[in-house]
Amino acid sequence: MTTVTCKEAGGWAVLDQALQAARPGDVVRVGAGVFTGDTALRVPDGVRLEGAAGAVLIHHGHGPAVELRGVTGASVADLRIESRATGVPWRVLPEDPPILERWTDDYRRPSEWGLVWVDGAEDIAIERLVLAGPGAAETWLGGITARNARKVMLRSCEVAGFGGSAISFVSCTESAVHDCDASRAAYGIVLFRSAAAPGPCEVAIEGNRCHDNAHSGIVLLSSEAEALAGNECWGNGGNGIAL
Repeated sequence: MTTVTCKEAGGWAVLDQALQAARPGDVVRVGAGVFTGDTALRVPDGVRLEGAAGAVLIHHGHGPAVELRGVTGASVADLRIESRATGVPWRVLPEDPPILERWTDDYRRPSEWGLVWVDGAEDIAIERLVLAGPGAAETWLGGITARNARKVMLRSCEVAGFGGSAISFVSCTESAVHDCDASRAAYGIVLFRSAAAPGPCEVAIEGNRCHDNAHSGIVLLSSEAEALAGNECWGNGGNGIAL
């Protein structure tokens, strides 16, 4: 197992290179300082991306800043990630072409990706992240999204300031979100079923705080909360919990 610490002087490119070179069991540590980029940092199988004290990622791109796609046993922890994106187009997935006309037959389909994106992955841990969105105007950008994944564990994350949902699970199973703070987004925590993978979500939602969102605090759409307990919802524009 190897730990590689990336210094601020190397910028986003050094982080990307370190992740590409990492092997299962390795740790890529973001050193103190500000790292700015517009591409996705892709975390490989069995690799941990973590931040030192004072590490900040600032992302200007229209896609995810951190991506865990098709991997097993990867983790992300102890980072502050800020989106400065503007004009994010409506896409169901980040690689899709923009949907230029809103009023189509599928206009109600939300985006299935976020600033931190887990897709088709298994045994993923996301801990102690602080995510700051670009504001309510960027309707199609969410915070943390897990899609078609299994055993995704979110713990002690703070997600605020997104025009999309703060935290979304899309057709995930055996997953959980614990002790997270979701605020000032369209919705706090949302579980829903993907059109591409019609199985319901099965996620435990416990001990979270969902507040000051434009709509509901916690939303379950065609989904099953394995446990729904100890959550606090206040100051939301809609329901505290909507089923």
